[in-house]
Amino acid sequence: MQDDGKPHRGPWRVMQVDSGFAGIVIALGFVVLGFVSMPILTAIVLLGAVPLGIAVALLLRFTAKKQ
Repeated sequence: MQDDGKPHRGPWRVMQVDSGFAGIVIALGFVVLGFVSMPILTAIVLLGAVPLGIAVALLLRFTAKKQ
């Protein structure tokens, strides 16, 4: 048994990942679950949400920033 003076990390070891990447993975998981459970409703929601998201992103990109 090694005793190198380091404290025990505990039973819950959590992988260090970027929060943005983890959010995208979780969002994709919800989309997959939606397609499996309600394919028609999920397709309708995505067809509305994707263009709305693109429009908001373009609006934020091209509006003047006040400093």
